[in-house]
Amino acid sequence: MATYSRYCALCGIRGADTFVSETGQFIIHAYPTPQFQDRSSLTNSAIVELEPQFLAVTAERTKRVLLQELAQDDAYRGKVHLIILDRVPPDYPITLVSRVYSDGFEYQMGIPRQIENVKLIKGLIQAMLQEYANRRSHRSSELPAWLVEGMTREVLSSVTPIFIANKQPVTIEIRGYDRLNRARTFFSTNSGLTINELSFPDFSDAVQMKRFQNGAHLFVHELLRQPGGPQVMSRFIQALPFSFNWQKAFYDVYRSQFHSPLQLEKWWALVWADFNSKRQQEKWSLGLSLEKLQGMLMTSLEHRVQTNSIPQRREANLQELLSETGFSLQKAVLEQKLQQLYFLSFNLSPEASALAEGYQEVIKSYLDQKTGSEYRPGLRIEPETRDEYVIKNTVKELNRLDQLMADLRSGKIAPAARTARNSRQARR
Repeated sequence: MATYSRYCALCGIRGADTFVSETGQFIIHAYPTPQFQDRSSLTNSAIVELEPQFLAVTAERTKRVLLQELAQDDAYRGKVHLIILDRVPPDYPITLVSRVYSDGFEYQMGIPRQIENVKLIKGLIQAMLQEYANRRSHRSSELPAWLVEGMTREVLSSVTPIFIANKQPVTIEIRGYDRLNRARTFFSTNSGLTINELSFPDFSDAVQMKRFQNGAHLFVHELLRQPGGPQVMSRFIQALPFSFNWQKAFYDVYRSQFHSPLQLEKWWALVWADFNSKRQQEKWSLGLSLEKLQGMLMTSLEHRVQTNSIPQRREANLQELLSETGFSLQKAVLEQKLQQLYFLSFNLSPEASALAEGYQEVIKSYLDQKTGSEYRPGLRIEPETRDEYVIKNTVKELNRLDQLMADLRSGKIAPAARTARNSRQARR
């Protein structure tokens, strides 16, 4: 610890203990006597109780590991004020506020005194990535969620201890160490994420949150493994303030690896295939496979009971999607369904995998026919009539596949030839 005082001239906080970390980047403020304690934290080993010295060491260790991942030296410009909050529960969100001055940025982060260790590390990573991105700009950058989550998991999986768990000695064994072990365990019973799902995460429940966190870890881990990966990632982070969105900054920096979004999707599909081949493949049971497949095929749509009523959401199958929505929405949804079916197929049972292939063929055939009929001056029938014919045939094929799924669920195991025959009919 470098210095200690009871007053911070920058924050204007009086009466609190103020500590400055070893490098001087982190300034910790805390009142000496805790004023709030959640009793549930006494039995939760994941929750740590922060003290100024402990937080200063944690922040410095976390920064050291992050700089190692990015292959960068410690050349910070913005100071980060960490304020330990006593009167909030452990689940209180961490708040990060950035202020811009003529000579750069200053950051303030409020952290509950009792907090889960992973949540603490994520907050620190976000603050440090924000500071790193803003060093050359007077405009605060917007960090993509996959970058914060993925880098947090990458830092947590480092063999270097980044926080002092219960202040006990830590033993590290690096032989055969797998940084993606948590992701492999999670995805043994869950499907992977598409690029679209990484770009627009779904945090509707705890399972979707973990799915996104592990998918983001794999994405960041593989980007860092690319030739010159840490240096390219560093350039991407520092390009964020100069772009309207992270996608533009990403493709500008990674243009030598990914010329287009399609190239990125192809690379990600290969990464996922390689990721699955390196772990012991675990096939789901038939019941679980059909449950996952059916859930993936459903789409959330808005509908109104009356004209002036508030729109409500309901789950619609593919037949309802084709009958009730326009082709622009159908195309976006169905293209995503094709990617999801690809990632799902790695864990499906053989019968369910053949069924999923049938759905893929039907969807591809529908998209090809609809796209090809958008401009066909030589057609002898009206485009509206042809569209109705295509939708009718596609719905018929989907109904046949749904019936096959019902037969599989009821115990009538259909031979693979039947599913293959349905796939050939869908292609015609």
